Amino acid sequence: MSVAKHWIQTCNTSPEHSLCRDTYGPSGLYSPLPTRVLNVGPEDQEPFLFESNGLKQRYCILSYCWSLAGNTVTTKDNFLRHTKSIPLASLPTLLRQAILATRSLGYKYLWIDALCIIQDDLDDRAREAAMMHELYSRADLMLTSLVAADSRDNLFESRLRETARPIPLKVFLSKKYRHSSIEHSLFELAAYPNHHDWLKCVMEGPVHQRAWTLQEHLMSTRVVNFGPGILHWEYLCSYRLESDPEGMCIEFRRKELEARRSLKLAVKACQQPENSHHSKASPFEVWQSQVEEFTRRRLTKHSDRIPAFLAISKVLCQAAGDDFSGGIWNGKQLIPSMCWQLQQPDETDMRGPSWTWGARSGKISYELLRHEGKMMPKASIISVDISTDKSHSHTSGSITLKGFFGVCRPRSSNPSASDL
Repeated sequence: MSVAKHWIQTCNTSPEHSLCRDTYGPSGLYSPLPTRVLNVGPEDQEPFLFESNGLKQRYCILSYCWSLAGNTVTTKDNFLRHTKSIPLASLPTLLRQAILATRSLGYKYLWIDALCIIQDDLDDRAREAAMMHELYSRADLMLTSLVAADSRDNLFESRLRETARPIPLKVFLSKKYRHSSIEHSLFELAAYPNHHDWLKCVMEGPVHQRAWTLQEHLMSTRVVNFGPGILHWEYLCSYRLESDPEGMCIEFRRKELEARRSLKLAVKACQQPENSHHSKASPFEVWQSQVEEFTRRRLTKHSDRIPAFLAISKVLCQAAGDDFSGGIWNGKQLIPSMCWQLQQPDETDMRGPSWTWGARSGKISYELLRHEGKMMPKASIISVDISTDKSHSHTSGSITLKGFFGVCRPRSSNPSASDL
């Protein structure tokens, strides 16, 4: 873990990394801990659940894919036992190794949703879900695996050290080719291991197929990704690989990573508008693009469709002066936020009001808003009556608009979703 420690230390102290440090606010790296965290303790002590009571301290957070069955969780029944001890041996492999990684990196506290939220307490789940944007944005470091399909898989991947680190080369030059500033040899050169699939893992690994993890990664400032054979370091300023720890290879400045970094900067700008060096992208444009990304991802329970996107929605809506209710913006962007379309419509699949994409399954598109020319809403809003439960799992209510009706006919006998 020495390379990861070096990255963290550099980020904490280098003037070039002020962008990362600014996101933590005036209290620096010591932000309020979540309601509960794991105290990972030293090696000779079992971890336990710690109630923070507002204590300010650095902490790590874990983003991962749950198993479909056999997850170790905190419940009303075992809560008191967990505040005393959670035996490492009782935890799935990935959670156990995340605790070991937290210790190795020098942190005392780790937040894992399965253990730090009382899973059978609906009120506790609702309270913690409402604070999700703060949990991830305040974390000093996020840990995640790019290859683990669920919590039973490894966080640590076996590898040969020689294939993970650059190998320094000492190149001696003849006197004929030496410059006056070079006495005997060049030490700048190195052989860099070539990991052909590194970018695919970063963009398409199992953790990036899960709907819940989208907002987790967008909210996080610094991420240590455990990849196949090498560590990845993702932060607001750039991206690094263990095989190229100083970012010497220009190949790593890929457009996909730059696009994701720009999204993170846009989110940070909404959270902290006083930081002028952050992106100034429109909060609504960021939101609609992320609805499209979110709805292409895997979600086990349909009732989580809005809760799993709640944190990012609240941050972006508040930045624009709107409210977020039941999957749409309740304010200036109400009508544009209703201009969604389902990629593969299924009229039998309706689990709530027809005006919210949260009531439908499948991929959502805001293609209507990207057509050439400026869309001018012609309808006016008469009334909005939207209600949700504490967890935002269920939405009800009505929206009354006043506008024009027209007769529309499909352009072909087999119209696509975008034609309707």
